[in-house]
Amino acid sequence: AQQRLIALQVQLQMASSAAPRALTASYAEARREVGVALEDLRDLAHGIHPAALTDGGLQVGLNTLAETSPVPLIIDGPGLRRHPAAAEAAVYRLVADTVQMAGQTSSRAAVAVTLTDLGDVLRARLSADGLGEAAAGHVLASGQDRIAALGGSVTLTTANGTTTIEAAIPCVS
Repeated sequence: AQQRLIALQVQLQMASSAAPRALTASYAEARREVGVALEDLRDLAHGIHPAALTDGGLQVGLNTLAETSPVPLIIDGPGLRRHPAAAEAAVYRLVADTVQMAGQTSSRAAVAVTLTDLGDVLRARLSADGLGEAAAGHVLASGQDRIAALGGSVTLTTANGTTTIEAAIPCVS
């Protein structure tokens, strides 16, 4: 649904540029309404956890996400045990936001995720090529509050066109 709404915004923008000046305001209003619908959809989606994540855990959830990801998503973290649902959901959402933004910003984007379990800390390291500074900032802003609420931390670094996002979440089972 999100991809369709984004495509509709693009079509409206193209039609607006070719339309008579008298219709410009109507096209702008239509694009605004589609933008509101996109925000509503995103707000709704933030409250929904995929069944694969809930039933199978973080690794299964991310593997399922990789099947529909708009960019290549490589997941490394064999043998990862289950963690508290809130921690798994926070990491999942961080990865989902990263692949979504990467898919919107670059045709050369790819995301690699390394998951490590250090006893009582779940760590996720995301490396994204072609993500872009603004998109990376958006991902960081949306993930920071969620992960901080769990007592965790998120950092972002960018070098040579690769953005690295690292999250650490304490997990007491």
